[in-house]
Amino acid sequence: DSVGDYGTPEQEIPAGGLPGADWESCMTMNDTWGYSRFDHNWKSSTTLIRNLVNCASKGGNYLLNVGPTAEGYIPAESIIRLNEVGRWMDINGDSIYGTSASPFPKPLPWGAVTRKPGKLYLHVWSPEGQSVVLPGLKNKMGRAFLLSDPSREFKVTRIAEGARLSLPEALPDKSDTVIVLEIEGQAKVAPQPPISSNADGSFVLNALDARADSPARYEEDKRAIGYWTDSRATVSWTVEFKTKGAYTVTVEQAVHPDTEGAEYSVEVDGASLTGKTRATDHWNDFRTVDLGTIRIARAGRHIVSVRPTLMPGFAVMNLRTVRLIPEQ
Repeated sequence: DSVGDYGTPEQEIPAGGLPGADWESCMTMNDTWGYSRFDHNWKSSTTLIRNLVNCASKGGNYLLNVGPTAEGYIPAESIIRLNEVGRWMDINGDSIYGTSASPFPKPLPWGAVTRKPGKLYLHVWSPEGQSVVLPGLKNKMGRAFLLSDPSREFKVTRIAEGARLSLPEALPDKSDTVIVLEIEGQAKVAPQPPISSNADGSFVLNALDARADSPARYEEDKRAIGYWTDSRATVSWTVEFKTKGAYTVTVEQAVHPDTEGAEYSVEVDGASLTGKTRATDHWNDFRTVDLGTIRIARAGRHIVSVRPTLMPGFAVMNLRTVRLIPEQ
């Protein structure tokens, strides 16, 4: 949360930033704030670069801690990483300095976006295949080129979902390849359409696409809704059902042993199923639970929601996906 003039979340980057507030994420290069000769769990340079980009893409700063020794020396491991981040910034600094937060309301599965008037900086690090999609982008588009080498251009096409940018077989920078997309005016992004079914009629409702009431929020490292510490918080999706019918509902969840026993309901258009969490090994140990069958009485656009009804521990669960599978 923001306290006073600005917010300083420690050791985390809020999934949605802190809208309406100035903020910076304070993070260590290993696990300790001060120098510790026993702490060798150093973050990689790639992780530090992506953390920096992640903060900038959400409208924040990255406050990186360096713990000197008692003699005032910076550890060699820190120097190596700072030099590597510095080399990346020498080439790609324009995509960080003076930029604003991404215009896209939800995290992008392939990386992140920063922007300036007339430009989007696409930070690509985990593409699925040889293209990336910019969902809902409405602007007229110009050239797309590599920030480190403007002579290298990329094909960008208009599609129903927004825009698609074609990628080479291999990205030139494994940590973060920055592509500049020229656009006309300020970035304009259309609201996201409702989720439609797969070819087999099933629905996969991912945490990335969910609307979560605070304090519940998307955690990028787990690809799940976490921090679900308020029983009044609901997680939901807008879904387009082409036909009515019966669906098997499964929930992919992780539950800390100290928090099991939470009860919840999955609700759609007046119908509901109930579930009760059982402990997994830890917050990142996801298991799929079959809740049973729910009947959709009419086709159309509906809200699928997960609503806690009992929270005996300090959190409900980490929720990765809800699946609705049509019954034959």
